[in-house]
Amino acid sequence: MKKILVWDLPIRIFHWLFAGLFVGSFAISHLVSKHNPLFGLHALFGILLVILVVYRVIWGIFGSEHAKLKHLFFSPAELIAYVKDEIFGPGKKYIGHNPGAAYFTLAILIIPIFSVLTGFNMVSSGTETLEEVHELLGNGAMVLVGLHVLGILTYTLKHKELISLSMIKGTKMGPESEGLKSSHPIAALVLVVLISAATFKVFSNFNFQTGEFYCTLTGQTYFLFDKEDGEGKENGQENHGRKNHEDKEDDDD
Repeated sequence: MKKILVWDLPIRIFHWLFAGLFVGSFAISHLVSKHNPLFGLHALFGILLVILVVYRVIWGIFGSEHAKLKHLFFSPAELIAYVKDEIFGPGKKYIGHNPGAAYFTLAILIIPIFSVLTGFNMVSSGTETLEEVHELLGNGAMVLVGLHVLGILTYTLKHKELISLSMIKGTKMGPESEGLKSSHPIAALVLVVLISAATFKVFSNFNFQTGEFYCTLTGQTYFLFDKEDGEGKENGQENHGRKNHEDKEDDDD
């Protein structure tokens, strides 16, 4: 047994970008007033999270061995056996994702997609049910994060291995035959360029004064925060409607 490369650069960069954006989005939604322009960052971070998920899925198909999505699927019986063994038994060490981490990863990849869908539909329709679902998804994800951190602490104490460092250095103890030959720096660079370009585009489409966000994908404008008297939203709707009317007149001319 020796230190081997398990997590490549794309996975490590994805992990910390995802963690930062998720915690930031969750914190803003709970600590910042909906009338504060900064509240709009909650939704912008959510969009970036979905873009990261798309990259992760692609890398999970074409990427390195331990990053492949096929290693995230364990039966419920395997998960239960793993948890029991970690609590009452010696605990089994995994080179890649263990069953607990695999279930967490699948859930945390799926939740942002539905969070963004319910969030923007909630904004456009004002449906209270969607708002409740949206909040449930966010709170549920944070509970999962808490369980994930608890699992890391339990693993560290039980196996005397700082498993959290593996997502920084990329290495774990294991047989040399299971180590990666490359950290895939080109794929990591693609991720950095992609998320940088997406961040620039998303923030360029958001007006911090009116709360308007133009979604290139749907071609619609959404209001991501409200001024306390509602004036910002009303003025934004009025200006948006006036602009569409003027554009129509120009077309008629």
